Amino acid sequence: MFKYIFAVLIILGGTMEVNGQEPEWVSTLRIELGDEIMAKSAMDLTAEDVFNIVRVTKNINGADDGTWPMIEAKLPQIRSHIISLLNSGKVSKEELETINYLASIFFESDKELHVQLKN
Repeated sequence: MFKYIFAVLIILGGTMEVNGQEPEWVSTLRIELGDEIMAKSAMDLTAEDVFNIVRVTKNINGADDGTWPMIEAKLPQIRSHIISLLNSGKVSKEELETINYLASIFFESDKELHVQLKN
């Protein structure tokens, strides 16, 4: 429960304006994923939503402060989403980069996932 509360606080803090502007990662999310995602609370985000948030923001400096708590709160669901993507055989280059990014940080000891990534 604490992880969910922390994730909500991070999202709220991450969306606050700094010098009259919202952080770059939040602006990028609005543009790339739309206001529908931004209107959801952290608890209402699906694993696919969180995966797409990471996909869009993984290369933006400072975005990990807002996204990592969301990832940590939904690790089992995100792992399942990743496995589903890999099993589909229709993984885009951008999705594969995101999977590798997540695997290297959050699933580094998950041997089963790393075996699937090598195939």
